[in-house]
Amino acid sequence: MTLDQFLVTVAALLGVSQTTLETEFYMVDILAFLEQKRKLDAVNRLQTVQALLATNNRAMENVDVKAFMRDLTRAIGVKEEEKFSRAKFEELRRFTEMGG
Repeated sequence: MTLDQFLVTVAALLGVSQTTLETEFYMVDILAFLEQKRKLDAVNRLQTVQALLATNNRAMENVDVKAFMRDLTRAIGVKEEEKFSRAKFEELRRFTEMGG
């Protein structure tokens, strides 16, 4: 992708003209703007999906919905909750009982 193609794509994503992008934006800030735009789009998609789920208006299977929601929450920056592992807990218990 050439620089001109990149600038045209970014301008379209940000909703400005290429000339505006080149004259009124600092080039180092463009990536930060794109990251914020991506997060905002993910939040909007998540809100739409949650509204559809609330009305039981789903077009995907449960497994696909979970994967889709996980991807959206990752895009927003929400970290997944760590799950409790009984096997790891028992391993730690054995380790501490041995005086390790």
